[in-house]
Amino acid sequence: MWIFSSPKDYSEMIEKISKTTFMVSVLILYFLSCINNEFAVFLKTISFGIQMKFINIELSLSCLYIPLFIGVMEHIFKLHDKMSNLLQIRASYDKNIIVKQMIENSGIKYKTEQLTKEKVKLIMNKVFYKYTSSTNPQIDKHYITLALNGWCWFWILLDITVLITIMLVVFTILNCVAKNIILSIAILMILLAFLILIYFQNKKYTQLEIEAVFSDDNRKNEIKKELRNALYNR
Repeated sequence: MWIFSSPKDYSEMIEKISKTTFMVSVLILYFLSCINNEFAVFLKTISFGIQMKFINIELSLSCLYIPLFIGVMEHIFKLHDKMSNLLQIRASYDKNIIVKQMIENSGIKYKTEQLTKEKVKLIMNKVFYKYTSSTNPQIDKHYITLALNGWCWFWILLDITVLITIMLVVFTILNCVAKNIILSIAILMILLAFLILIYFQNKKYTQLEIEAVFSDDNRKNEIKKELRNALYNR
């Protein structure tokens, strides 16, 4: 089943993000409507009174059209990229995790603070992706698949967190009582905890990729030369 499969390339990752975001969002909204009657009423209100039955489960229309909208927008506009750029998630990761580790492994003395966006982008494109591209891998593809799947789940949870945050904020404003505020905070804390866990797991997968890249002595010398060219504009 696609929800449990590991994407082999970027296009498969986008497809999995879109489908899984839709499915998991439906389940979370339904779960929240089951444990909180006021949230169930809120979903019915924005469903224009339309209820649907799916395998004998009654769902408000909003449990379907809101996740579907997010899933479609993700597939068309790559929402995870937009949020990543806004929050500087991937830019910070590329600079402080990937590029920093590659510089250290090559033995070059260079402060991370001196890295500009242009240098990070150049190193990622000319060095890191040269060896870890899913379309033309120069290392064991298993490491690349692990990293792709890890980031896939991270972006899925990020999409869901943003969606649930917006809905819970609106719901809490309309139904501002203590139990609803506590419920909203608890749900968001759980989602954030999973995001953090997956982030640190992805760091381990990245480490495996970098170790594999530097495992060949001839390749290591070539990488060191490429890094020097990128860092010192040669």
